[in-house]
Amino acid sequence: MLGEDSHFKLYFEKLRQSPLPVVPFIGKKIIHVIHCLTFLFTLANNQTRIAQMKEKHNMIILPTGETLINFRKFQQIGEHLSEIQQYQNMPYDIIPNYDIQRELKRLNPMKGFQDENSFQNYLVTLKEHIEPADSPPKVFVSSKI
Repeated sequence: MLGEDSHFKLYFEKLRQSPLPVVPFIGKKIIHVIHCLTFLFTLANNQTRIAQMKEKHNMIILPTGETLINFRKFQQIGEHLSEIQQYQNMPYDIIPNYDIQRELKRLNPMKGFQDENSFQNYLVTLKEHIEPADSPPKVFVSSKI
């Protein structure tokens, strides 16, 4: 369902069919928006790149060298952003768990630290200990998939 060969097409179809509210993975949508914006900014700033991209993106370049704007790219950006906003505007019917809230309020993570800065320094040191900068990123694979 999330294969790169289908560009997440099946996932987005299932997502659109799901009753709201849902919590979608929007990473791919954001990537689509970034690609469209990158394409448009490239057109605006680099004439030689326009010639290279002419065939691939159905661009129209007039004999005078003027480039016509591909409004379809702007429409795609709007569609992606509207879909993301749809999920953000939907209220979630979440029932508060007061036991968990009470426990979280009781916690004091800064206990033993002089100020917020020393606490943040501790967290940075802890992060570097867990995930050193010179080591490759850890990948966790769930066996429940």
